[in-house]
Amino acid sequence: MKVIEVNYNLQNNTQTPKATLSDLFILLYSIYLLEEKGANPSILTLNKLYPFIFQKLEEKNELDKLQVFNLPFYKMDKGHYNKSLKNNYLARLLKANLIEKGAEASYKLKSETKRMISGFHKELGANDYNKEFVSLVTEYITLFIEGRNYNDVYNALHDFSHGSIVEKEGKKISVHELATDDNLAIAYNSPDFKVGKPSNLVPTEYLTLLGYMLQENVKPNESSKELVETLLQSSA
Repeated sequence: MKVIEVNYNLQNNTQTPKATLSDLFILLYSIYLLEEKGANPSILTLNKLYPFIFQKLEEKNELDKLQVFNLPFYKMDKGHYNKSLKNNYLARLLKANLIEKGAEASYKLKSETKRMISGFHKELGANDYNKEFVSLVTEYITLFIEGRNYNDVYNALHDFSHGSIVEKEGKKISVHELATDDNLAIAYNSPDFKVGKPSNLVPTEYLTLLGYMLQENVKPNESSKELVETLLQSSA
């Protein structure tokens, strides 16, 4: 994957409201799939999951075909990372009471959220796009999480992340060789991640439903009002 240097901090959430809402839905879906397969949806596993998926899609020349997640990842001392995954996305879902904290820096779906995501999975989990996504999450769990304790998972994901190969200025190097820099995107679904776009895994009606759930449980601010209004306009 080619390294992209930007003139802003990649921790900043610049995506459109609908693209952000899409990411929140995919994050909930990812937690659901990890939980269902007995894996721990921790900050660590979630931060490495999407770069793994991007890498697999790129290997199959399918990055343009399957839009999963908009948030780009940069290099930190633990490899691929984006602090906004915790500080913005997960914090927002926590505030809306859609998830709760679990053991070992993990997250769990609240019962109402789980019912919604379970319904989505039963309805659409077997279509081509979602089937591939589920397959990639399952592969990730098998390779790095299944049958391992927390320390083993940490070491396996650390090795995967630091050993991943990227292209910078025409040279192929490992993530480990990169300087720690949150202005360098080293893993992304699409180069237009600054604006982003909704995932083709999730129909608009489910994004609208999530928008209502966020608005119902959190006192709306201008951003969330804009988000729901945008969704309602697009689905009219």
